Amino acid sequence: MYSNYKLVFVILLQLFAQCFCASTTPDDRTIDDRYDALIACLVNNGIGDGKIFPRNDGEEYADLNFQWNTLWGYMVPLVYLKATTTRDVQIGVICATRSKIRCVPRSGGHSYSKNGFGDENSLVIDMKSMNSIDVNKEKMTAKVGPGALNGQIMYHGWKAGALISQGICTSVGAGGLFQGGGYGHFSRLLGVAADSVIGLEMVDARGRLVNVNNSTNTDLFYALRGGGGGNFGIVTSFTINVYPSPRSIVFGRYEFSFAKNFRQVFTAWQKVVSSDSFLSRRVFCIIEMELDRISMRLYAINIGNEPDVTEATIEELRKYFGFPEPGPGSSLKTYTHEEFIISEAQTYSDTPITDIAQVADMTKHNKVYNKKVKSYFVNKILNAKEIDKLIDLLTGYLPHAGLYWENNGGKIAENPGTAFQHRLKASYSAQLKPLNSSGKLKDVNGDAAKIRFFEATKVLMNHRTSYQNYIDRDMKDYLTRFYGNDLSRLIQIKAKWDPANVFYSCESIPVYRGQKRICDL
Repeated sequence: MYSNYKLVFVILLQLFAQCFCASTTPDDRTIDDRYDALIACLVNNGIGDGKIFPRNDGEEYADLNFQWNTLWGYMVPLVYLKATTTRDVQIGVICATRSKIRCVPRSGGHSYSKNGFGDENSLVIDMKSMNSIDVNKEKMTAKVGPGALNGQIMYHGWKAGALISQGICTSVGAGGLFQGGGYGHFSRLLGVAADSVIGLEMVDARGRLVNVNNSTNTDLFYALRGGGGGNFGIVTSFTINVYPSPRSIVFGRYEFSFAKNFRQVFTAWQKVVSSDSFLSRRVFCIIEMELDRISMRLYAINIGNEPDVTEATIEELRKYFGFPEPGPGSSLKTYTHEEFIISEAQTYSDTPITDIAQVADMTKHNKVYNKKVKSYFVNKILNAKEIDKLIDLLTGYLPHAGLYWENNGGKIAENPGTAFQHRLKASYSAQLKPLNSSGKLKDVNGDAAKIRFFEATKVLMNHRTSYQNYIDRDMKDYLTRFYGNDLSRLIQIKAKWDPANVFYSCESIPVYRGQKRICDL
């Protein structure tokens, strides 16, 4: 008897899935008819004029449609829904699906891919106003809205006397940061931002609000922490662990010449990334290169019960690993938590920041330009001949584009059961980027140089994975590079929670293997 009931249940489930999928297939209505149906549905369900902004409808639409990256031209979605509550998001999903209008979530930060702008026939659910950050010092947790930007997270964390695992750039949004991974100054100590997430609320493809944690909807709890934003549903809140505010942060900036110092710098760098005990994970290192300039940044966070890292300690580390004597423009300084936030935020502001409250107001990227990046992770130590080859490649590359290297290891290497797979101990990530002097137009030479360098280093540096928050449309094997051996599991979760592929973008997780991505159709 039980088997018969089970069979009936499975058949009904399949029929429901077929009906649901059919409800999102194209129909014969014109886009104008579907637009009218969408607006009527939104209004009839209590979404007022102050939240609905049709294409080119005045200053509010233009502000919502701000695009700091000129890559792929200026996107003009059909309608913006300015969501301020979870219910707004639910109604947006339901009405878009009924009207056969593409539904696109956007948390309001910045994206290299511009996936959050959809296309000309999209309803964009903008959650930038859902930006609350409520810190509970007793539980050492915080509830963060998807529209909270990194600058706001920095400020409100500091104000509450807490340290939050966050990104670096002030205009990054929490929705993408937490779901895709999330690197920051404290990642070696705290893990990536996704590792701090202990609970989420998500609106699914049917408009239902779903609670997600380590005991409820555990498949989503795995997928939403590292599986990328906008793949499985729309996350409307994150509950995260927070940590005590650091006593101080020591920051060293060391400047070198590529022509004179690269071999010594790179040899020392390889020693750094091979040393997982690197001061109990409290030190994070970035190397940036462009033209003849090598800039190394060392961050040491003094927190917990361990003795403080001092400026003298940082200098000892530089010498111990074998970095050369720094050149002009180098500096070494100890900051309070507040001073450090202001100093780092200043990098992304064209006006002086004199008060930390200004950091919370940094809601847009400070530059408008064409930015296309590529990324990879390295887990290989190069020998002398391979370093020679790398020098040759960089000599041809650096006149056209720049790069970042960020050391991983530490807490990043410990996977707490997330979809973020880039966990190698002795490794570093690379971001190939435009020169800082790049303008608003496409840089043909720079983009070509990035592709050449990326392909050549596949063999030289044996890199096989890339960072899912640095979306890259040129990369045909992006799914395996982003998600590795866990791709099949993520596809199964996608098929379960979004069988009709309501939430998709050019590089989103498909419902089944071999499904064509939207930008190839």
